[in-house]
Amino acid sequence: MIKPNLINCLNVNTKNLNMRKLLLLLVCLSCVLVSHAQIFRAISVSGQLISNNPATPLGNITINMTDSSANSGGGIISTTLTNNAGFFYDSLMIRGSQGVVYIWLSDCNNTMITQMMPYNPGTSSLSFVINYCASSTSGCVASFTQITNGQQVTFTGNIPVPGLAYTYNWSFGNGNTGTGRTVTQNFNPGTYNVCLYLTGPNGCNDTVCQTVTVGASTYPMNGAITGPVSSQNNIVEVILYQLPNWIGLDTVLAYPDSMSGGYVYYFNPVLSGQYAVLAQLAPNSSQYSLFLPTYYGNSGAWQTSTPITVGPNSPMPPYNISMISMPIMPAGPGNIGGTILRGNWRVTNGVLQNVRVQLRDNNGLLVRNSFTNANGTFNFSNLPLGNYTVLVDWGGRTMTPYGVSLTTAQNSVNNIFVTVNQGSITTGVNNEVQLNSLVYPNPVQNELNLALQATEAGTWNIEVLDMSGRIISRQTQDVTSGSNLITFDATNWSRGLYLLQGSNNQGIKITYKLVK
Repeated sequence: MIKPNLINCLNVNTKNLNMRKLLLLLVCLSCVLVSHAQIFRAISVSGQLISNNPATPLGNITINMTDSSANSGGGIISTTLTNNAGFFYDSLMIRGSQGVVYIWLSDCNNTMITQMMPYNPGTSSLSFVINYCASSTSGCVASFTQITNGQQVTFTGNIPVPGLAYTYNWSFGNGNTGTGRTVTQNFNPGTYNVCLYLTGPNGCNDTVCQTVTVGASTYPMNGAITGPVSSQNNIVEVILYQLPNWIGLDTVLAYPDSMSGGYVYYFNPVLSGQYAVLAQLAPNSSQYSLFLPTYYGNSGAWQTSTPITVGPNSPMPPYNISMISMPIMPAGPGNIGGTILRGNWRVTNGVLQNVRVQLRDNNGLLVRNSFTNANGTFNFSNLPLGNYTVLVDWGGRTMTPYGVSLTTAQNSVNNIFVTVNQGSITTGVNNEVQLNSLVYPNPVQNELNLALQATEAGTWNIEVLDMSGRIISRQTQDVTSGSNLITFDATNWSRGLYLLQGSNNQGIKITYKLVK
């Protein structure tokens, strides 16, 4: 049936049709067509599969998604595949201003998993966390959905296997807990980590946690990363910091972008404020040696990075980063190394792992990048002779670059000690006998590791005592100059408190309190 407004438009004497009437007819037709057209827009849907078993393959898993809002009359189905780390990303075309996005897949037990998440006119991206393979195969895979109404959020746990009885316990991240498949919680404005603890038949259990932001406006945080080639074996990590204190909020993996050949990244929507974003290649990436860690603003240092201000009147993303290429340097006989120490902050002293250390040439140009290992040590090798500065890149903590000169007479400097304090970083060289130590894990599980980083070889006598003073383990170990790892079998240790103490032939002593 032709609509009345269209009839009025067509009620024109075609014999006397002139240009003005023809234009009027075209305008009327276009108005009718637009009024009946479906309006599409894209939502970025991303997520990660997780598994309690690290050996579970998480790559090449098919993820299905659709928009089934009331306004859409059935959504468009889209599919994508996870990468080897279990991450997935797709751009889903939706119809309607608000509704629900559903995703579904088969888990490692060939059980169908379904999750949903609502969206509204301001939603540009959604992020899911899916327990792909629970520790039990008895039908326990925890997942839940959430519906937010102001500061009140209703959570509903999904039923892994219909017909089976499950127990649902909740932790809302604000000090409160709940029980039942559907629970409602009132939050103060902020972001919370909500966890569901699912128990099913035969004692099977599983846990899943999701971030929930309530009571405040949130804003998208995403962008593109250029430089590394997505068709090569690269893993691009993107870190989000909150300013001015440089608090690390989240780390995600960027997704390959087939259109540009680079990468795109998506964080969960953030509250209004200032942020910094850092992109870096993982050490096992094929192009790791070609690109330096780069902050938004295309800077290699946090001091000169560009803050991202988000809020109601701020520019919207994308926040793009062009990663800095590693300068080409000729190989040489030089070597610079050292150890990172924790200073007057946190509870205990010890080495620091995965700290970014930069090496700059005499012009201040960033020429190398390295990360400290489990013993807190870093090393730059095959360097040409010349003048360099060492700089620890730790957001919010100032450090004066430490100068090192490599000459024919001294082409190796490996005794640099960097101390990270609460508000600053100090650096120096220690030519005396020095030892840095670390025990892990603590609390102890089945095995205890003692890492020793010494600048001089020696013999160590190490004992582990219970609280009654009884020696339950003893070792005598020859320690070399450099990194050493001493292992204790703790399988038969009873639960309780222990004391590890050791000394060497130079009179250096260590003491650690342990918990099993």
